[in-house]
Amino acid sequence: MSRFGAGVSWKFYFMIHFFVVLWTITASLKLLVELIRHPILFFKRTKRATPPDCMLDPTLGKHEYVQANGIKFHYVTSGDPSKPLMLFLHGFPEVSSFKKFYIKAHHVF
Repeated sequence: MSRFGAGVSWKFYFMIHFFVVLWTITASLKLLVELIRHPILFFKRTKRATPPDCMLDPTLGKHEYVQANGIKFHYVTSGDPSKPLMLFLHGFPEVSSFKKFYIKAHHVF
């Protein structure tokens, strides 16, 4: 049995990693070019006229904000407040929208 799993060769893993590295290099170069071409616009924050669709979906919970030490934090509440708390934290480069599947799975309607 291969150490990579049943019936999976090292060539498959090499190919997947090769394309991931290639995509990462390509995306990084594209960002670098944009940073060089438009350094001011690259870091400019823009306000949205409307929130993204995922923030309007009631099955994902209620989206709220809290301000602490001059920083605005976004959080989502969902489920029965009398039940035990389940806290999902994310960090860079992950975004909170990846947690929507967990929120839906653990939400009590």
